[in-house]
Amino acid sequence: MKPDVFISYHHDSSFSVAQSVAIRLETLGLRCWYAPRDVSGSYAGSIVKAIEECSVFLLILNKEASYSPHVLNEIEIAFKRLPEITIVPFHIADKDISKDARYYLSRMHWVDGIAPPFEARLEDLSNNILNTLDKGKASSDGNKVCDDAPKGFTPEFIEELRGMFQPDFSDKSKEQKENPPEAPVKKSFIGKLFEKSDKKIDTRRFSSGSYEGESRFGLSNGKGKMTWTNGDSYEGDWVKGTCTGKGKFIWASGDVYEGDFVKGVPHGKGRMTWISGDFYEGDWANGKMHGMGALRYANGVVNAGRFENNEFKLF
Repeated sequence: MKPDVFISYHHDSSFSVAQSVAIRLETLGLRCWYAPRDVSGSYAGSIVKAIEECSVFLLILNKEASYSPHVLNEIEIAFKRLPEITIVPFHIADKDISKDARYYLSRMHWVDGIAPPFEARLEDLSNNILNTLDKGKASSDGNKVCDDAPKGFTPEFIEELRGMFQPDFSDKSKEQKENPPEAPVKKSFIGKLFEKSDKKIDTRRFSSGSYEGESRFGLSNGKGKMTWTNGDSYEGDWVKGTCTGKGKFIWASGDVYEGDFVKGVPHGKGRMTWISGDFYEGDWANGKMHGMGALRYANGVVNAGRFENNEFKLF
């Protein structure tokens, strides 16, 4: 099956960002392709084929990617497909970008991935790509939900629900009608709905995979397992359609993260074990090793202490 989105990135500096982006987009029902997870057969041939078949070329853009000959090769292949392909640079680091990269990207619309919080930037990126692919229907706040995603809060459904939590003043006095209490209106009607509704066990299938577990009004909520067609899987806590709480994510490559999640990305305490035998255990923030932890390499070398944005700090 052809991918919707090809994700290009510099492996050593932004692998966790690429993973977080892929999780978010695939939860929305999009098909993503990125190496090494989706490589089949020839490494170079698989990459070329995926770029030639995708609709969106998503570049996780930082200094390292802009100087990488492999990433530049991928950009050039995508550039030659214009205008039938859309190139989306997701700028994640406020550092120098190479002139070679600027040559290809100068006229592209860059999506900001720098300004905190990262979750908001990820939301912007998701909406940008959904708009580019013209997937789904816009909700009342301008966001979109992909048609292939689990059904739940469509714009029409949301409008119907609004009336459920509007105060009824039909039998109230004139003073009450003119000065209605604000609390019932200001509280989130979505939140109230989730508080009052009962969980049910649900099994759903869509283009990017299948979900089995607890849900509320069509959204994964509670305990459940999502299995993607590319071989990735997540099992654990869900909140309103996102991986939030305690859970375990297993990539098709064999890499495993187990610990805290917030809206689809590692955040809190957790352990990442790579297929190489390396592992990191400690603090995470927005999908990156950030805080106190220990990175143990398969060769026995250990970096223990403070990490910032995936980098070990000696002091």
